[in-house]
Amino acid sequence: MPAKSGDLYFTVESYYAGIVPNVCTTGTYTYTQNGQQQSQTLTYPLLYFAVYNLNKSTTNAIKYNYYVEQYQRPIVVQEADYAAGDVFKVSVQYLWFGSPASDFTVGVYSKQSLEVKDSTGAQNKIHMDGSLPSGFTSSTYLGMNGWSAAMN
Repeated sequence: MPAKSGDLYFTVESYYAGIVPNVCTTGTYTYTQNGQQQSQTLTYPLLYFAVYNLNKSTTNAIKYNYYVEQYQRPIVVQEADYAAGDVFKVSVQYLWFGSPASDFTVGVYSKQSLEVKDSTGAQNKIHMDGSLPSGFTSSTYLGMNGWSAAMN
């Protein structure tokens, strides 16, 4: 964090509810609660994301959200809760049911000029439209050559 200046809004965003076909977002989620196995049918992707201030703790999140992602729920870090030089980590687990690719964006909104980088220190941008670098790991799809959305 270059400076202590303003609140930070961490987000994980994906497609708006209803844009992705139900077959890609509906499924059964199984979990254990109080020693009992539970199952629940979900109609939206399941999202867990946590924000860590690595200058304070590498293992304890400042806050986390775990919810069915019908709309985004940012994690807010107030200016009083960080210092200049702090480094933040965002951990994401995104469960799409039946979707070929879990397409989401991690971001931070701030009045400061910030960069979001992956664990290797690179700015990671993977395309899900066929252009390179591609997020499709088991496909050779590279777009539709010569196709145009122009209306005549």
